Amino acid sequence: MAMGAPTTALFAALVVAPIGVTVHYSLNDVNFLRDEISWVGFSNYAKLWESGDFRHALYVTLLIAAASVVVPNALGLLFAVLLDAGSRLYTTLRIILFAPFVLSPLVVGLTFRWTLANDGSLNNALEALGIPGPEWISSPNLAVVSVGLALAWQLIAFATVIYVAALRAIPTDLYEAASIDGASGYLRFRLITWPLVAPAVTITTLISLISALKLYDHVVALTGGGPGRSSETVGLAIIRAGFTQNRAGLASAMAVLLLVITAATTVISLRVLRRREVEL
Repeated sequence: MAMGAPTTALFAALVVAPIGVTVHYSLNDVNFLRDEISWVGFSNYAKLWESGDFRHALYVTLLIAAASVVVPNALGLLFAVLLDAGSRLYTTLRIILFAPFVLSPLVVGLTFRWTLANDGSLNNALEALGIPGPEWISSPNLAVVSVGLALAWQLIAFATVIYVAALRAIPTDLYEAASIDGASGYLRFRLITWPLVAPAVTITTLISLISALKLYDHVVALTGGGPGRSSETVGLAIIRAGFTQNRAGLASAMAVLLLVITAATTVISLRVLRRREVEL
């Protein structure tokens, strides 16, 4: 008990206390510039319910989160299957593919901003093929897509490495037995690979989900939440309300709601995904 006390105290100081302070602020009207705080109860939460801007930010966040779970998992598993070999070439390719995940989100956002600009490299390449390049950043709908692409690019790198490790853990004699029985490549994937990579699916899904729900850096660097506020996420809305508009109480209410949504979706996803995990 005594040995765990420092860890418990550190957890309480770094996690529990900040959450408690945030909940307290969310129930008050806070003005740090004037050093004023007054109790308003659930008024901040009511304002969020009535706010079209917040509902849109929540919609954008959930949309990107859904896409960030599906796309990185699908492409990550595909790349892992293609790169599941032991030669130096494939090892080098896996290292190169993992590189985006270790980059700063701001760097990734700025890179995609330069790439997806109206006169960026992607539109120039499309125009060279005779295809008119769209306005990736200045179009409200495509701005959200651009943010999702930037995040997915990083998450695909992470998913690929996780799936490669999962594939390496599958006993080769299972595939050999299936081949002897005449199982096709599709059947080997469906009956052996897919069930046995279930723990990796759980990991990549949770990491992708949490990364998307707290998304902020990519949006700031890529679109700034624009055009207008069409690509604004809840994370950016929190920063805008708390630091730009000096509405710490409202920002805290957003943070509490985001925490609840993240915790709920994570727990539900974990329970659903754990059901299909198979012990090797």
